[in-house]
Amino acid sequence: DSPGGNFFSRLQNQILYYRCVRGTESQTHLFSSSHFLAQRKAFLRLNGFNEEMWTYEDIEFQARSQHLGYKPLLATDLVGIHLKEFTLRSLLTDYCRKAYNTFHARRRYRSVFRHVPSYVGKSLSLTWLLGALLPLVIVAALLVGIPWPIALAAPLCAYVVLSYPLLTRVVYRKSLAFHLKTLLVWPLIGSAVAAASATAAAVWQVRSAHKACVAL
Repeated sequence: DSPGGNFFSRLQNQILYYRCVRGTESQTHLFSSSHFLAQRKAFLRLNGFNEEMWTYEDIEFQARSQHLGYKPLLATDLVGIHLKEFTLRSLLTDYCRKAYNTFHARRRYRSVFRHVPSYVGKSLSLTWLLGALLPLVIVAALLVGIPWPIALAAPLCAYVVLSYPLLTRVVYRKSLAFHLKTLLVWPLIGSAVAAASATAAAVWQVRSAHKACVAL
């Protein structure tokens, strides 16, 4: 955690720590360009970062390095303090921007990202999906005529129970108040990621169709 950071900043730190250390999907840890050392020879061999990308360039750099046999070594005894402060609005905006750019980067550079995991981790991806579906389930239950106390209580109870991986693996060792705030914010983050990814997919399809029409 950043010293004195607000809730949203501390939550983001927990998410990043999970992605980098606890939630890795493979033998290779998530690489972050904010704190790293690289041999000059290896960096030059990789031609550095992709300057056409303004986000996700560190993951793309890691993907290319993996194809050439390089793997990052994680120094768990080194802790970097990120002093960036988030508000709810800036946090959601950040997730929307990164989810959108991630979708396009992975499709634009398919060969680079082939066999490269997302490094999101199951606890994040599944609970993000759960959070995004929560408001939809509640609205659907109300529309089909289920009494509102049940329409609210049943999905919320299921959401809390199914969020166990989130509370025990992502925001572990936190206070009850922190856990409750996380459960309130999580559906918003999940919805932001889902909306940005869907928008990115739609834009990609439109652009692909336009290119196909121009090529005719």
